[in-house]
Amino acid sequence: MSVIEGRSRERWHETVVIVPVLNGAATVEEQLRALLGQRRDSDWCVVVADNGSSDGTQEVVRELALSDERLRLLDVSDRRGAAAARNLAVLRTSSEYVLFCDSDDVVGVDWIPQMRGALSRSAIVAGRLDGTRLNPVRRQRWRHIPQTDGLQHAAAPEGLMSASAQNLGIRRDLFASLRGFDERYVTYEDSDLCVRAQLAGESIAFVPGAVVHLRVRGTLTSGLRQAYRYGRGRRTLATAYGSGDPGRERFWSRVLRTVRPLLGAAKVSVLDREGAASALWFAVFTWGCEFGSVFPGATSRGDGRVGSRKQA
Repeated sequence: MSVIEGRSRERWHETVVIVPVLNGAATVEEQLRALLGQRRDSDWCVVVADNGSSDGTQEVVRELALSDERLRLLDVSDRRGAAAARNLAVLRTSSEYVLFCDSDDVVGVDWIPQMRGALSRSAIVAGRLDGTRLNPVRRQRWRHIPQTDGLQHAAAPEGLMSASAQNLGIRRDLFASLRGFDERYVTYEDSDLCVRAQLAGESIAFVPGAVVHLRVRGTLTSGLRQAYRYGRGRRTLATAYGSGDPGRERFWSRVLRTVRPLLGAAKVSVLDREGAASALWFAVFTWGCEFGSVFPGATSRGDGRVGSRKQA
């Protein structure tokens, strides 16, 4: 059973910010304070879509909601996964404009009004990602930050663009017509949504003034897990749009690209430990993506979009 908590239960605002979370007690408060500190010159609220947290996340959100009626807590543990959490949150709200960001990142100043303004002109919009505020320099060297100065190129089909759900906005009517995020994806569900929007005739507007400061995974283990999931999502996307098998097609050539930086790191590791760590992290992340791409179970069958009869 879903539960919406907060002072204003009956009325939904013009704009809703949906923040999916699973065991995000360590980071969600910083994100929520950044959201609630936004300008109040438009009609908006924030919904935390909790996907079954067991680490005290709900208590953190409830405590903040006591002092701000614009914050709501929504139990979306019915179906697991970020795509499902976002879909369920949209279904259980009614705001015209829907914004998405993540619980472990931090929105920049005026993010909500920037995205809301852009949605008055375009049906789907994406803002800029920044990795300099929340990550030490060493970690910034480990990971390429996408979407810093424009949209990303979709993994498939060729020629289309995509954007991360870490900084994404969409009008409710378009989201409904697309039947939301496809819940078959472990990752890349945001790319798939963007692709389907473009195939339906929409263009994604980039909003450089709408900044989200993202947090990079800090360990090799967490980075490897994330990369593996990225690889699985990339394969699902390529398969869905008939672009071939991205894993088997270029697996060895891409993995071999990591050898040179690793060899270079071995030579300078004593003098440049940060450089060596960066090279190692780059290699591990690449390997994770590639192995995820060739994982036999990466692509599931059926239609995982909202409203599908095949959906679990």
